[in-house]
Amino acid sequence: MLLGMGVDEAEAAMAAWGTPERLNVPQGAPPQLFARDEGLDLSVMAHFEDGTSVTAIEFMRPDRGEVTVVWDGIDIFGLSDEDVLAELRRRGVTVDDSDLDYPTCPDVTLGFDRGNDRGHFESVLVAKPGYYTADLPGIYLPITDPNRPLG
Repeated sequence: MLLGMGVDEAEAAMAAWGTPERLNVPQGAPPQLFARDEGLDLSVMAHFEDGTSVTAIEFMRPDRGEVTVVWDGIDIFGLSDEDVLAELRRRGVTVDDSDLDYPTCPDVTLGFDRGNDRGHFESVLVAKPGYYTADLPGIYLPITDPNRPLG
């Protein structure tokens, strides 16, 4: 799946991870797709804040350690949340942790969700530039439970 894909194209690409589900979102809200690969223990969500194309892709932390999610050599779920943020800062990446539950790196357009597990991230979101600014309408924070109501 690639940023910028249309809904149908993303749905076809996500089929590699299982049957994509169109999530229930409030009427008028942009669509979201969710797929889970039980064999890999990997869940993936596609966000369409502009209503037509993938603006963000979110990976949820696997329960088992068989899958590694890496950004620029950093093991996002294998390292502690503080180690991930410290390594990003060490590399000169701006980290906005004003919201401790959802730290972001607006310059490289990464977002993290600590969820209930202090010590490790529950999900990581990669997005198109402008995702964490006013450049896109209807921005939602990353969610780790696709059944959790939005709002």
